[in-house]
Amino acid sequence: MPSFWNGLRSISLPAFTDAASLNIEHKPRTDPAPTRMTPAQQFGANVAQAREQRGLSQSQLARKIEVVDTYISRIETGRAQPSFRLILAIAHHLDTTPAELFDRIT
Repeated sequence: MPSFWNGLRSISLPAFTDAASLNIEHKPRTDPAPTRMTPAQQFGANVAQAREQRGLSQSQLARKIEVVDTYISRIETGRAQPSFRLILAIAHHLDTTPAELFDRIT
Protein backbone atom coordinates (compact mmCIF):
# COMPACT_ATOMS: atom_id res chain seq x y z
CA MET A 1 0.00 0.00 0.00
CA PRO A 2 1.60 3.35 -1.06
CA SER A 3 2.10 5.98 1.64
CA PHE A 4 0.61 9.46 1.52
CA TRP A 5 4.06 11.09 1.12
CA ASN A 6 4.98 8.91 -1.86
CA GLY A 7 1.82 10.07 -3.59
CA LEU A 8 2.82 13.73 -3.12
CA ARG A 9 6.10 13.13 -4.95
CA SER A 10 4.23 12.31 -8.11
CA ILE A 11 2.36 15.63 -8.21
CA SER A 12 3.93 18.05 -10.65
CA LEU A 13 3.69 21.76 -9.98
CA PRO A 14 4.21 24.52 -12.53
CA ALA A 15 7.59 26.21 -12.38
CA PHE A 16 7.55 29.57 -10.65
CA THR A 17 9.26 32.26 -12.68
CA ASP A 18 8.00 35.63 -11.45
CA ALA A 19 4.94 37.40 -10.08
CA ALA A 20 3.99 38.70 -13.54
CA SER A 21 3.59 35.14 -14.83
CA LEU A 22 1.11 34.50 -12.03
CA ASN A 23 -0.93 37.60 -12.95
CA ILE A 24 -0.45 39.09 -9.48
CA GLU A 25 -0.89 42.83 -9.35
CA HIS A 26 1.46 44.67 -6.99
CA LYS A 27 -0.40 47.10 -4.78
CA PRO A 28 1.59 49.66 -2.81
CA ARG A 29 1.23 49.36 0.94
CA THR A 30 -1.08 51.89 2.44
CA ASP A 31 -0.58 52.85 6.04
CA PRO A 32 -3.62 52.60 8.26
CA ALA A 33 -5.45 55.76 9.18
CA PRO A 34 -3.79 57.61 12.05
CA THR A 35 -5.23 56.69 15.38
CA ARG A 36 -6.75 59.33 17.60
CA MET A 37 -4.92 60.20 20.76
CA THR A 38 -6.48 59.18 24.02
CA PRO A 39 -7.40 62.00 26.40
CA ALA A 40 -4.34 61.16 28.53
CA GLN A 41 -2.09 61.35 25.46
CA GLN A 42 -3.58 64.69 24.36
CA PHE A 43 -3.19 66.11 27.87
CA GLY A 44 0.43 64.92 27.85
CA ALA A 45 1.06 66.47 24.44
CA ASN A 46 -0.33 69.77 25.75
CA VAL A 47 1.97 69.60 28.79
CA ALA A 48 4.98 68.85 26.56
CA GLN A 49 4.13 71.73 24.22
CA ALA A 50 3.71 74.21 27.09
CA ARG A 51 6.93 72.99 28.73
CA GLU A 52 8.92 73.31 25.51
CA GLN A 53 7.49 76.79 24.83
CA ARG A 54 8.83 77.89 28.22
CA GLY A 55 12.23 76.36 27.49
CA LEU A 56 12.08 73.87 30.34
CA SER A 57 13.42 70.34 30.25
CA GLN A 58 11.47 67.46 31.75
CA SER A 59 14.01 67.38 34.59
CA GLN A 60 13.56 71.07 35.35
CA LEU A 61 9.77 70.76 35.46
CA ALA A 62 10.04 67.63 37.59
CA ARG A 63 12.18 69.44 40.16
CA LYS A 64 9.73 72.37 40.29
CA ILE A 65 6.74 70.14 41.02
CA GLU A 66 8.76 67.71 43.17
CA VAL A 67 8.39 64.49 41.19
CA VAL A 68 10.94 62.22 39.53
CA ASP A 69 11.99 63.00 35.95
CA THR A 70 10.48 59.84 34.53
CA TYR A 71 7.03 60.80 35.82
CA ILE A 72 7.00 63.86 33.52
CA SER A 73 7.88 61.61 30.60
CA ARG A 74 5.07 59.24 31.54
CA ILE A 75 2.59 62.15 31.78
CA GLU A 76 3.68 63.52 28.40
CA THR A 77 3.23 60.14 26.71
CA GLY A 78 -0.14 59.47 28.32
CA ARG A 79 1.11 56.57 30.44
CA ALA A 80 0.49 58.38 33.74
CA GLN A 81 -2.48 60.40 34.89
CA PRO A 82 -1.49 63.04 37.42
CA SER A 83 -3.62 63.96 40.41
CA PHE A 84 -5.57 67.20 40.49
CA ARG A 85 -2.94 68.68 42.83
CA LEU A 86 -0.21 67.84 40.34
CA ILE A 87 -2.19 69.25 37.41
CA LEU A 88 -2.49 72.53 39.32
CA ALA A 89 1.26 72.52 40.08
CA ILE A 90 2.15 71.78 36.44
CA ALA A 91 -0.11 74.59 35.22
CA HIS A 92 1.32 77.00 37.80
CA HIS A 93 4.96 76.28 36.89
CA LEU A 94 4.21 76.47 33.17
CA ASP A 95 2.44 79.83 33.61
CA THR A 96 -0.78 78.49 32.16
CA THR A 97 -4.16 77.28 33.37
CA PRO A 98 -5.39 73.72 33.83
CA ALA A 99 -8.04 74.49 31.20
CA GLU A 100 -5.33 75.20 28.63
CA LEU A 101 -3.64 71.89 29.45
CA PHE A 102 -6.94 70.14 28.71
CA ASP A 103 -7.43 72.03 25.43
CA ARG A 104 -8.36 69.96 22.36
CA ILE A 105 -9.28 66.88 24.41
CA THR A 106 -12.32 65.14 22.97
